[in-house]
Amino acid sequence: MIKSKVSKLYKILITICSAVVTTVICYLMVQAGSFDPPGAPADTMKTLEDIYCKQLYGCTASSYDIDRSVAPASTMYTLTAIYDQVPDFPEQAHQVYDDANCAANNEELDNTCASEDPEYTGEEASWTSSTDGTPPAALESGKVYKDGRTGLYWSDRTTAIYTNEFTIGIGCTDNQINSGECDSSMYQIKGNAIQACLDLDLDCLANGCSSSTDWRLPTQKELMQAYINGIGNNAPNADDFFWSCSEAYNNTANAWGLRLHRGYVGAVVKTNDTVYIRCVRP
Repeated sequence: MIKSKVSKLYKILITICSAVVTTVICYLMVQAGSFDPPGAPADTMKTLEDIYCKQLYGCTASSYDIDRSVAPASTMYTLTAIYDQVPDFPEQAHQVYDDANCAANNEELDNTCASEDPEYTGEEASWTSSTDGTPPAALESGKVYKDGRTGLYWSDRTTAIYTNEFTIGIGCTDNQINSGECDSSMYQIKGNAIQACLDLDLDCLANGCSSSTDWRLPTQKELMQAYINGIGNNAPNADDFFWSCSEAYNNTANAWGLRLHRGYVGAVVKTNDTVYIRCVRP
Protein backbone atom coordinates (compact mmCIF):
# COMPACT_ATOMS: atom_id res chain seq x y z
CA MET A 1 0.00 0.00 0.00
CA ILE A 2 2.76 2.43 0.91
CA LYS A 3 4.66 1.57 -2.26
CA SER A 4 1.57 2.29 -4.37
CA LYS A 5 1.12 5.71 -2.77
CA VAL A 6 4.77 6.62 -3.43
CA SER A 7 4.43 5.56 -7.05
CA LYS A 8 1.35 7.74 -7.51
CA LEU A 9 3.11 10.71 -5.88
CA TYR A 10 6.12 10.23 -8.18
CA LYS A 11 3.86 10.27 -11.23
CA ILE A 12 2.14 13.45 -10.03
CA LEU A 13 5.52 15.18 -9.54
CA ILE A 14 6.68 14.13 -13.01
CA THR A 15 3.51 15.53 -14.54
CA ILE A 16 3.88 18.86 -12.70
CA CYS A 17 7.56 19.22 -13.73
CA SER A 18 6.71 18.45 -17.35
CA ALA A 19 4.04 21.12 -17.33
CA VAL A 20 6.42 23.69 -15.84
CA VAL A 21 9.16 22.93 -18.39
CA THR A 22 6.69 23.13 -21.27
CA THR A 23 5.40 26.49 -20.01
CA VAL A 24 8.94 27.91 -19.73
CA ILE A 25 9.85 26.74 -23.26
CA CYS A 26 6.71 28.30 -24.72
CA TYR A 27 7.44 31.57 -22.91
CA LEU A 28 10.99 31.69 -24.23
CA MET A 29 9.80 30.98 -27.76
CA VAL A 30 7.37 33.88 -27.57
CA GLN A 31 10.12 36.20 -26.29
CA ALA A 32 12.63 35.08 -28.95
CA GLY A 33 10.26 35.50 -31.85
CA SER A 34 9.31 33.14 -34.60
CA PHE A 35 11.67 30.27 -35.39
CA ASP A 36 10.45 30.45 -38.99
CA PRO A 37 11.06 34.06 -40.17
CA PRO A 38 9.48 35.11 -43.48
CA GLY A 39 12.86 35.91 -45.12
CA ALA A 40 16.59 35.23 -44.88
CA PRO A 41 18.70 37.42 -42.55
CA ALA A 42 20.28 40.48 -44.18
CA ASP A 43 23.96 40.34 -45.21
CA THR A 44 25.16 42.47 -42.29
CA MET A 45 27.36 40.06 -40.36
CA LYS A 46 31.13 40.60 -40.17
CA THR A 47 33.84 37.97 -40.40
CA LEU A 48 37.16 37.87 -38.56
CA GLU A 49 38.73 39.03 -41.81
CA ASP A 50 36.49 42.11 -41.83
CA ILE A 51 37.55 42.95 -38.27
CA TYR A 52 41.24 42.40 -39.07
CA CYS A 53 41.16 44.64 -42.16
CA LYS A 54 39.24 47.37 -40.33
CA GLN A 55 42.50 48.16 -38.48
CA LEU A 56 44.72 48.52 -41.57
CA TYR A 57 45.10 50.95 -44.45
CA GLY A 58 44.52 49.47 -47.90
CA CYS A 59 43.19 46.14 -46.64
CA THR A 60 40.08 44.87 -48.44
CA ALA A 61 38.14 42.05 -46.81
CA SER A 62 35.69 39.62 -48.42
CA SER A 63 32.44 39.51 -46.46
CA TYR A 64 30.45 36.30 -46.34
CA ASP A 65 26.74 36.27 -45.64
CA ILE A 66 25.45 33.58 -43.29
CA ASP A 67 23.39 31.82 -45.96
CA ARG A 68 26.26 31.59 -48.48
CA SER A 69 26.16 28.33 -50.48
CA VAL A 70 29.94 27.80 -50.40
CA ALA A 71 32.50 27.82 -47.61
CA PRO A 72 34.69 30.92 -47.10
CA ALA A 73 38.17 30.82 -48.60
CA SER A 74 41.12 29.93 -46.39
CA THR A 75 42.18 33.57 -45.99
CA MET A 76 40.31 34.38 -42.80
CA TYR A 77 42.28 35.52 -39.76
CA THR A 78 42.40 33.96 -36.35
CA LEU A 79 41.64 35.74 -33.11
CA THR A 80 45.38 35.64 -32.37
CA ALA A 81 46.16 37.53 -35.60
CA ILE A 82 43.55 40.17 -34.73
CA TYR A 83 44.89 40.51 -31.19
CA ASP A 84 48.44 41.03 -32.49
CA GLN A 85 47.21 43.79 -34.82
CA VAL A 86 45.40 45.85 -32.16
CA PRO A 87 47.37 48.96 -30.95
CA ASP A 88 48.71 49.00 -27.41
CA PHE A 89 45.92 50.80 -25.56
CA PRO A 90 45.90 53.00 -23.56
CA GLU A 91 49.49 54.08 -24.21
CA GLN A 92 49.26 53.93 -28.02
CA ALA A 93 53.03 53.47 -28.18
CA HIS A 94 53.13 52.82 -31.93
CA GLN A 95 50.97 55.84 -32.72
CA VAL A 96 52.88 58.25 -30.45
CA TYR A 97 56.21 57.56 -32.16
CA ASP A 98 54.98 56.94 -35.70
CA ASP A 99 55.76 60.42 -37.01
CA ALA A 100 59.21 60.52 -35.44
CA ASN A 101 60.28 57.06 -36.62
CA CYS A 102 59.15 57.34 -40.27
CA ALA A 103 61.23 58.75 -43.09
CA ALA A 104 60.93 62.51 -43.49
CA ASN A 105 59.17 63.75 -46.61
CA ASN A 106 62.14 65.98 -47.48
CA GLU A 107 64.61 63.11 -47.03
CA GLU A 108 66.30 64.78 -44.10
CA LEU A 109 66.39 61.47 -42.19
CA ASP A 110 67.36 58.01 -43.38
CA ASN A 111 65.11 55.94 -41.13
CA THR A 112 62.08 54.35 -42.79
CA CYS A 113 58.80 52.82 -41.75
CA ALA A 114 58.32 49.07 -41.84
CA SER A 115 56.35 47.80 -44.82
CA GLU A 116 53.39 46.83 -42.62
CA ASP A 117 53.28 50.25 -40.93
CA PRO A 118 53.06 52.81 -43.76
CA GLU A 119 53.62 56.46 -42.87
CA TYR A 120 50.33 58.32 -42.75
CA THR A 121 50.70 61.98 -43.65
CA GLY A 122 47.20 62.75 -44.90
CA GLU A 123 46.62 65.25 -42.09
CA GLU A 124 49.87 67.12 -42.72
CA ALA A 125 50.45 70.33 -44.62
CA SER A 126 52.45 70.45 -47.84
CA TRP A 127 55.99 71.55 -47.04
CA THR A 128 58.60 73.03 -49.37
CA SER A 129 62.20 74.00 -48.70
CA SER A 130 65.00 76.20 -49.99
CA THR A 131 68.63 76.73 -49.01
CA ASP A 132 70.64 79.85 -48.23
CA GLY A 133 73.97 79.56 -50.06
CA THR A 134 75.79 81.26 -47.16
CA PRO A 135 74.03 79.98 -44.04
CA PRO A 136 74.58 81.73 -40.69
CA ALA A 137 77.02 79.95 -38.39
CA ALA A 138 74.38 80.01 -35.65
CA LEU A 139 72.24 77.40 -37.49
CA GLU A 140 72.75 73.71 -38.24
CA SER A 141 72.12 74.46 -41.94
CA GLY A 142 70.86 77.12 -44.32
CA LYS A 143 67.67 75.18 -45.07
CA VAL A 144 64.37 77.08 -44.80
CA TYR A 145 61.10 75.14 -44.54
CA LYS A 146 57.74 76.58 -45.57
CA ASP A 147 54.49 75.31 -44.06
CA GLY A 148 51.99 75.36 -46.92
CA ARG A 149 49.05 75.51 -44.53
CA THR A 150 50.06 78.56 -42.46
CA GLY A 151 52.49 80.16 -44.93
CA LEU A 152 55.14 80.47 -42.19
CA TYR A 153 58.85 79.91 -42.86
CA TRP A 154 60.97 77.94 -40.36
CA SER A 155 64.73 77.87 -39.96
CA ASP A 156 66.79 74.84 -39.02
CA ARG A 157 67.75 74.34 -35.38
CA THR A 158 70.41 76.52 -33.82
CA THR A 159 73.79 74.98 -33.03
CA ALA A 160 73.79 76.55 -29.56
CA ILE A 161 71.39 76.43 -26.62
CA TYR A 162 69.93 79.56 -25.04
CA THR A 163 68.29 81.08 -22.01
CA ASN A 164 65.05 82.94 -22.66
CA GLU A 165 64.77 85.73 -20.09
CA PHE A 166 62.31 88.25 -21.52
CA THR A 167 59.82 90.78 -20.22
CA ILE A 168 56.78 91.71 -22.26
CA GLY A 169 56.49 95.45 -22.85
CA ILE A 170 53.44 97.59 -22.17
CA GLY A 171 52.68 97.81 -25.89
CA CYS A 172 51.10 94.33 -25.90
CA THR A 173 47.68 93.54 -24.45
CA ASP A 174 46.86 90.19 -22.84
CA ASN A 175 44.61 89.32 -25.79
CA GLN A 176 47.40 90.05 -28.29
CA ILE A 177 49.82 87.90 -26.33
CA ASN A 178 47.37 84.98 -26.02
CA SER A 179 46.51 85.11 -29.72
CA GLY A 180 50.16 85.31 -30.82
CA GLU A 181 49.77 88.82 -32.28
CA CYS A 182 52.32 90.45 -29.99
CA ASP A 183 55.64 90.58 -31.87
CA SER A 184 58.54 89.58 -29.61
CA SER A 185 60.57 92.48 -31.04
CA MET A 186 58.31 94.77 -28.98
CA TYR A 187 59.21 93.11 -25.66
CA GLN A 188 60.82 95.39 -23.08
CA ILE A 189 63.57 92.84 -22.35
CA LYS A 190 64.19 90.39 -25.16
CA GLY A 191 66.66 87.87 -23.76
CA ASN A 192 69.13 85.63 -25.60
CA ALA A 193 66.66 83.37 -27.45
CA ILE A 194 64.48 86.18 -28.76
CA GLN A 195 67.46 88.35 -29.70
CA ALA A 196 69.15 85.51 -31.59
CA CYS A 197 66.16 85.20 -33.92
CA LEU A 198 65.83 88.97 -34.33
CA ASP A 199 69.51 89.10 -35.37
CA LEU A 200 69.19 86.20 -37.82
CA ASP A 201 70.02 86.93 -41.47
CA LEU A 202 68.78 83.93 -43.43
CA ASP A 203 67.85 84.07 -47.10
CA CYS A 204 64.64 82.34 -48.21
CA LEU A 205 64.03 84.35 -51.41
CA ALA A 206 64.04 81.13 -53.44
CA ASN A 207 61.05 80.01 -51.39
CA GLY A 208 58.99 83.18 -51.74
CA CYS A 209 60.38 85.38 -48.94
CA SER A 210 60.56 89.13 -49.48
CA SER A 211 63.30 89.68 -46.88
CA SER A 212 66.08 87.74 -45.14
CA THR A 213 66.03 89.49 -41.76
CA ASP A 214 62.38 89.39 -40.67
CA TRP A 215 62.89 86.44 -38.28
CA ARG A 216 61.60 86.08 -34.70
CA LEU A 217 61.12 83.50 -31.96
CA PRO A 218 57.80 81.66 -32.49
CA THR A 219 54.87 81.73 -30.13
CA GLN A 220 53.67 78.63 -28.31
CA LYS A 221 50.69 78.33 -30.66
CA GLU A 222 52.88 78.60 -33.75
CA LEU A 223 55.07 75.76 -32.50
CA MET A 224 52.00 73.65 -31.71
CA GLN A 225 50.53 74.31 -35.17
CA ALA A 226 53.85 73.40 -36.82
CA TYR A 227 53.74 70.07 -34.96
CA ILE A 228 50.15 69.45 -36.05
CA ASN A 229 51.04 70.31 -39.65
CA GLY A 230 53.84 67.73 -39.71
CA ILE A 231 57.11 69.58 -39.19
CA GLY A 232 58.48 66.47 -37.50
CA ASN A 233 58.37 64.66 -40.86
CA ASN A 234 59.62 67.63 -42.88
CA ALA A 235 62.49 69.26 -40.99
CA PRO A 236 65.48 67.79 -39.12
CA ASN A 237 66.23 67.93 -35.39
CA ALA A 238 62.55 67.91 -34.43
CA ASP A 239 63.17 65.80 -31.34
CA ASP A 240 64.82 68.65 -29.42
CA PHE A 241 63.05 71.01 -27.02
CA PHE A 242 62.46 74.50 -28.50
CA TRP A 243 61.75 77.84 -26.84
CA SER A 244 58.74 80.02 -27.58
CA CYS A 245 58.21 83.71 -26.78
CA SER A 246 55.04 82.91 -24.79
CA GLU A 247 55.04 83.17 -21.00
CA ALA A 248 53.34 80.62 -18.78
CA TYR A 249 49.98 82.13 -17.84
CA ASN A 250 50.37 81.42 -14.12
CA ASN A 251 54.07 82.24 -13.69
CA THR A 252 55.89 84.93 -15.66
CA ALA A 253 59.23 83.41 -14.62
CA ASN A 254 58.49 80.53 -17.01
CA ALA A 255 58.13 80.36 -20.79
CA TRP A 256 56.58 77.62 -22.92
CA GLY A 257 58.65 75.18 -24.95
CA LEU A 258 57.73 72.29 -27.22
CA ARG A 259 59.13 69.08 -28.71
CA LEU A 260 58.23 69.13 -32.39
CA HIS A 261 58.30 65.36 -32.94
CA ARG A 262 55.80 64.51 -30.18
CA GLY A 263 53.85 67.71 -29.52
CA TYR A 264 54.91 67.72 -25.85
CA VAL A 265 54.46 71.21 -24.34
CA GLY A 266 56.09 72.28 -21.09
CA ALA A 267 56.67 75.45 -19.10
CA VAL A 268 60.36 75.93 -18.34
CA VAL A 269 62.04 78.55 -16.17
CA LYS A 270 63.41 81.27 -18.47
CA THR A 271 66.93 80.99 -17.03
CA ASN A 272 67.22 77.39 -18.24
CA ASP A 273 70.20 77.24 -20.62
CA THR A 274 69.63 73.80 -22.19
CA VAL A 275 66.93 74.68 -24.77
CA TYR A 276 67.35 75.16 -28.54
CA ILE A 277 65.54 77.64 -30.80
CA ARG A 278 64.06 77.44 -34.27
CA CYS A 279 63.19 80.83 -35.77
CA VAL A 280 60.07 81.68 -37.78
CA ARG A 281 58.97 84.46 -40.11
CA PRO A 282 55.80 85.29 -42.06
